[in-house]
Amino acid sequence: MSAWAKAKLLILAMHICAVAGLIFAFDAVWLLVSLAAWVVFYGYGFSIGFHRLWSHKAFSAGPIVRYSTLLVGTLAGCG
Repeated sequence: MSAWAKAKLLILAMHICAVAGLIFAFDAVWLLVSLAAWVVFYGYGFSIGFHRLWSHKAFSAGPIVRYSTLLVGTLAGCG
């Protein structure tokens, strides 16, 4: 099995778990926690990190910001 096929299976499993959690264990607090996590992963990791910093080199950043955006964007499944 290729690495891309494994990544697709992992993403599919994450979404199935998310839907199951929404159906069987809905809680407004966890919904807010999930939204906050989405803002961090997508906003910081993808929008600021992958899109602005790594793709366009729109700004310069220190090594902590560079590698933290790389890590968070990768954890978000964007890389």
